[in-house]
Amino acid sequence: MAVLEKARKDGGIPGMSVAILHKGELVFAQGFGKRNRNDPFTTETVSHIASVSKAFTATAVGELVAEGKVDWDTTPVSHYLPEFQLKDPVLTSQLTFADVLSHRTPVPLIDFAWFRNEQSRRELIKQLRYLDMPSQMSPFVNYNNIIYAVAGEAAANVAGMSYSELIKAKLLNPLGLKDAGLSLPEMAKRPNYAMPYYATSFENARNGIYDEGYMDPIPMADAPAGDIYMNVLDLAKWGGVIMNEGELNGKQVLNKANVQETLKPHNIAFAEERRPDFAPTTGYGLGWQLDSYKGHTVMYHGGGNPGYRSNLAFFPDDDLVVSFLSNVGNTDLPTSLPYYIADGILNLTQTTDWLNDTVIKKTKYIYDAYTKWEYSNIPERIENKPCSHALVDYAGEYTHPVFGKIVVTLQEDGSLFMKDRTLESRLEQHHFESFKGYVKDFAIRGSVFLTFNTGSNGRVDSVEVAPPMSSETNVFKKTEMHKLFFENLPTVLEKARKDGGIPGMSIAILHKGELVFAQGFGKRNRHDPYTTETVSHIASLTKAFTAAAIGELVAEGKLDWDTTPVSQYLPEFQLKDPILTSQLTFADLLSHRTPFPYIDIAWVRNERAPRELIKQLRHLDMPSKLPRDVNYNNVMYAVAGEAAANVAGLTYPELIKAKIFDPLGLKDAGLSQPEMAKRPNYAMPYYAASFDDAKNGTHEEGYIDPIPMSVAPAGDIFINVLDLVKWGRVILKEGEQDGKQVLNMESVQETLKAHNIVSGDREPGFAPTFGYGFGWGLNSYKGHTIMTHAGVNPGYKSMLAFLPNDDLVVAFLSNVETTELPSSILYYVADELFNLPKTEDWINDVAIKRTQETYEFRGGIEKIDFPKYIEGTTKSHPLVDYAGEYEHPVFERIVITLQEDGSLFMKVRTLETKLEHYHYDSFKGYVKDFSLRGNVFFTFFTNSNGRVDSVEATLVLGSGPEMYKRLETPR
Repeated sequence: MAVLEKARKDGGIPGMSVAILHKGELVFAQGFGKRNRNDPFTTETVSHIASVSKAFTATAVGELVAEGKVDWDTTPVSHYLPEFQLKDPVLTSQLTFADVLSHRTPVPLIDFAWFRNEQSRRELIKQLRYLDMPSQMSPFVNYNNIIYAVAGEAAANVAGMSYSELIKAKLLNPLGLKDAGLSLPEMAKRPNYAMPYYATSFENARNGIYDEGYMDPIPMADAPAGDIYMNVLDLAKWGGVIMNEGELNGKQVLNKANVQETLKPHNIAFAEERRPDFAPTTGYGLGWQLDSYKGHTVMYHGGGNPGYRSNLAFFPDDDLVVSFLSNVGNTDLPTSLPYYIADGILNLTQTTDWLNDTVIKKTKYIYDAYTKWEYSNIPERIENKPCSHALVDYAGEYTHPVFGKIVVTLQEDGSLFMKDRTLESRLEQHHFESFKGYVKDFAIRGSVFLTFNTGSNGRVDSVEVAPPMSSETNVFKKTEMHKLFFENLPTVLEKARKDGGIPGMSIAILHKGELVFAQGFGKRNRHDPYTTETVSHIASLTKAFTAAAIGELVAEGKLDWDTTPVSQYLPEFQLKDPILTSQLTFADLLSHRTPFPYIDIAWVRNERAPRELIKQLRHLDMPSKLPRDVNYNNVMYAVAGEAAANVAGLTYPELIKAKIFDPLGLKDAGLSQPEMAKRPNYAMPYYAASFDDAKNGTHEEGYIDPIPMSVAPAGDIFINVLDLVKWGRVILKEGEQDGKQVLNMESVQETLKAHNIVSGDREPGFAPTFGYGFGWGLNSYKGHTIMTHAGVNPGYKSMLAFLPNDDLVVAFLSNVETTELPSSILYYVADELFNLPKTEDWINDVAIKRTQETYEFRGGIEKIDFPKYIEGTTKSHPLVDYAGEYEHPVFERIVITLQEDGSLFMKVRTLETKLEHYHYDSFKGYVKDFSLRGNVFFTFFTNSNGRVDSVEATLVLGSGPEMYKRLETPR
């Protein structure tokens, strides 16, 4: 067609193809020019269709709607893709697929942040929570590629496949689009593909002077917005299927109702003056623009990526489809062509010279606009205003939570040089602290403008950057400051250790996969240093290991989380209420969702087998109703761990070793204090009677308990801080380690979901609701999600926390139980790394105050409240009558003896104390063992025959008084 060949040459297009369908017939299809320097651009040439891809994404979502897997406008997208969270949680909870696909969101234009970015799409989506934006919806189209990427990824997540697999399964295969696919690297594998071209001016374009681009080896991060390629025949075929509402050759290949939904107006496309012959308002559907030309409805979408331009338009009432592909980005021909074709085929009055006038003028305008836009971010220069620092002071690495990293270096010739991913430029001082440069890459080119900022300490600490072709600026924080922070951290932490009364401790910090800090402080015993290799008891951090091991069994199909009662996996577990027994699942036990009472004293230093102790639980009284929030319980975790081990046919230590330690390579980890003591570098436990003693270094050294913990699944693992932080990163990465899936992803995800809530007052800066998963507390600190758990056993304190969206893990171990430093370190580090407002002095103020309060609180627990003393009362029996053995079906045996000095003496397993008469038949005492200390209170009861036959005992760590029956008659 001579007209189109002339239009191609006049418009400066290297190569293009056009296809026209009318009333189901292919009435025209031809290629023009070259697809590369040598070969013709034909109708079989595949080319990048850019934003025409959006309709494919919307249609694929429509197929999932038809399958009942998603909905258009009721459920928020974040429900389908939890990684999608915005700074405003209300806005996050409002945005549906319809909002996203119709560009109804206030999300700003940040394409530059995703340009040639090799991070996974989900990692980039996680970063959107740091963006500032309005909280209300846009009144008209706020065109956004990134938000389409969110929609595509959410749909793929629901379908359980990648975005590419989704498009292939739902669209390309059913429609028989065999030459279509996704990404430039894949397109370059086809024998007949178009190379991209760029001209620096309209004059160069018309003279055939082009820069040839490259096949970008990095797939587009925002692929759902524009990464499909195909030939012009398949593009026209696709347009015909949509025009016919999902029908192809008499067969319904796409859901009709949902194709119709994509073609309804959901938004106003552009707030601009409309031309004669067109509707006064252009609507936007879901991936389609909706207009009218001379009374004829037209639905279309264009696409532009570096070196490529496309357009697909159809006139549904006239059964007319026009498709266009080209290998240059700057051209108006695809926009004008459908109207030229419509005038001719539909016999419309020609009011515009579309090809000879409009195309030329508008293409020239596009080139001129791009030229101006390349320098639009450079303000007018103010003469004779030098910078205030030596150039070397500006050098460094600068980061932004969304836009990534910029590296500024001082070159040998004395100039500054900037690099942002693959874009780089020499920088020239403009005025004051501002520098300009020019990046030139085939895919993007234009000026950059950097303004450096000086902090209160006189150092350059950030830079405000206006990227190419943008007037918007973003502030990048100098990471050199973080380096200084970590250099000073040992001094800060050593002071905190001494001020907080900690004998020894170790801390490790992983950020973005790198061990940015790891150090030991103080002593692990009376002589040797506490190092990063020192193994220590992690107490309740064990719970997450137990939950993860159970998750592996769930993945193997050997058990389930929340359907089958635990008693089915461990028949020894029976409660007094059979209905409650039949209800309690692993999910209930692991999220502390049981009404089980606190009975740790019954299992402390108890040498009976865990299953024997579990059998005794049927004698306990408890409510039959599940609690409304966390009822923290170690014994229930012991039941869960033992049940899992029973299913696996292993002991609990064997289970943890097989499912966790060995796969993750945690070679220095193990279970029980006797095993820990076999290691050459282990921490001894310490105790201070008061905060003053602790600060003065007056600690009592404990012992390595030779009796393994009965509640081992709740808290008996030992590990060093390096392996602990390594474990934390595996959980943060949802079971992935060094690119390999070592734990089942779905099961790890389940442990990190909120299954319960923790009651209590919340502090400013934290989430209003503290959730509990399976072995993890779920919180938020100043908008940053935190997963955390602490562990406390006599003489040991531990903490592990990670911020999943920031890829930060902080691990802490110490050999004293009373310290609030661990959580304070976490928030102290987060404030610095993420440039958060410093609302608290976490190390020097909060940690010290809270540690002192904890010592005071612990003292109160040890001194349980005795009943009000009644003066003038006497016991009703001689002391010898109280002596004997008393037994409880769960708390086991108390032995009361009469000593040679005439006093009563009590012993419960290894706990013992002299008893002193209090009033009537009540006696008090104080047990003191390194592992347990505090008041005890006994009240003896006399039966109808006048003999002492029982005692009501209140023991430290007990939930309340328990009645013990006497085993022998008084002598």
